[in-house]
Amino acid sequence: MKHILRWICPVLFLSACIIVIWFLHLFTVESDSMQEIQWQTAVKMERDGTQTPISTDELTQSTNYSGTYHFTGILPEGLSSGYLLFEISGANLSLFLNGTEIYHSSAITLDGTYAMPQVNIPLPEGASGEIILTCEIIDGENILFPPFIRFMPDGLKDTQTFAIANRIALPTGAAALAFVLIFGIFLLSITLRQIDFSLIPLLIAATGLTVFRIVQGEGYYFLPQSVIALLSHPWIGILTFFVFFLYLAMNRHRDFWKQFGIAFAWSAGVFLLCYLISLSKGGFFSFYINAFLSSLWQYGIYDGLLYWLTWWLTIVCGLISAFGVVRSFSQQQIESQKVASKHQLLLNSYHSLEQRMQQNNVLHHEFKHNLTALNSLYQKGDLVGLKTLLDELTDKATMHTQTRFTNNFTINAILQDAAIRAAQINTKLDAQIQVPKDLNIPEQDLCSLLMNMMDNALEACAKVNQIEKRHIYIRMIIRHGFLAIQCENSYEGEIRKSKDDTFQSTKNDPSSHGIGLRLMSNIAEKYHSLIHIMYTNDNSFVVQTALQIPQNPEN
Repeated sequence: MKHILRWICPVLFLSACIIVIWFLHLFTVESDSMQEIQWQTAVKMERDGTQTPISTDELTQSTNYSGTYHFTGILPEGLSSGYLLFEISGANLSLFLNGTEIYHSSAITLDGTYAMPQVNIPLPEGASGEIILTCEIIDGENILFPPFIRFMPDGLKDTQTFAIANRIALPTGAAALAFVLIFGIFLLSITLRQIDFSLIPLLIAATGLTVFRIVQGEGYYFLPQSVIALLSHPWIGILTFFVFFLYLAMNRHRDFWKQFGIAFAWSAGVFLLCYLISLSKGGFFSFYINAFLSSLWQYGIYDGLLYWLTWWLTIVCGLISAFGVVRSFSQQQIESQKVASKHQLLLNSYHSLEQRMQQNNVLHHEFKHNLTALNSLYQKGDLVGLKTLLDELTDKATMHTQTRFTNNFTINAILQDAAIRAAQINTKLDAQIQVPKDLNIPEQDLCSLLMNMMDNALEACAKVNQIEKRHIYIRMIIRHGFLAIQCENSYEGEIRKSKDDTFQSTKNDPSSHGIGLRLMSNIAEKYHSLIHIMYTNDNSFVVQTALQIPQNPEN
């Protein structure tokens, strides 16, 4: 199941990334577009009434033309509600739709102004037919010629404004989140006194990505010119790129590059999949990528490439850093559990030794009285009473003798502690241990595995109402280089499982749920094995594994 989850979880994560990218992409696309009215005929009206055809292929803001011109075109069918938009500077204009004059104006541009006056003519949904425009030029130096009439759907201007802003804001927001995440990880490393100085270049890169593109694209509307000139300087983008590679140079350990390669490959796969889907649908994303690569190939403009490459890799490295923090905390939790298990073993051994010392004091006190009683019976010649007292003393000595399960100190200490605890809850403990005195498995791993296994077994037996049914059978044997372990115990009640079919603890403390089993699984995986769990109809719960014994001893 774990091998399947190792593939399912990344696939689900990447699917979520694709869905999020697709959803945010919707807010960067203009669903409607402007439609230019193509002139089917364009003629100059001569003074003698003749008409001279002219070309409309080239659009210019100043012309040597003069006189009156006549243009005809067709308004396409199936249009949504919107308006006709065109410039009116430098001419007397009359616009007709299906023979009806819908607009007339005469306008010139004032000296010192650069923008041309425009007009928009609202049209109802479904408007269509023939458009005729007459144009008498009165200022050939400030006119857009031939007249450029286009149909604009309602709301298109706002949509374009938001889409363009979102194309800048969304990547900037992602970079800002990466900055906050990386900065938080850096502060955490300071708090833990394990400062990761390699995060400083990554932090600088995230800072550059956060400010550079948004200041370059939208700073004109919000910031002073001096600030814009500083934060949108091309060297900011180049510096961001180089400090990111400084971060890579500072992370030379193999584990980082392994994670980086995996994350790079998966994210590149997501990018390629999004591109192919957009290409098949004729979407804006593929159009943007194609246009970007085309301009890169033709003009060699690399600033956009550096920005997106750095942005992509910085986000990836930020996620890797976050993953490293989560994994570090998880490992610390496991190590803490190991230390706690070992501490608990030592504590139990101390309590067991303390109890034995108290028992020895009691036995020593009783021994004096028993010697007096034996001597009295002997003096009386009461052989029957003497034999009865000797039998009682023999039974007590047998009862107080602690079983030695194996010559392996760690395993023996754990099982002796388990035997004492089992006796306290009236549980039969049967152990068959065939292991050598020394094993090439660290004591902390043996402690964590066996103590969690015995804790779970004792906890389950304590909940069995019928005392005679309480039992624990544990077997340990070495076969073909593996330490085989099987623990069977009685149980009563419902077996709890999570949604992913893993077993859950019945402890009242929610924070402890699954820690013991997860710890056992991690130790089994460390020695190339798994924890196999099964339960039978006769209320027996079985946990088994086979740890591959290392060739060389570990510390």
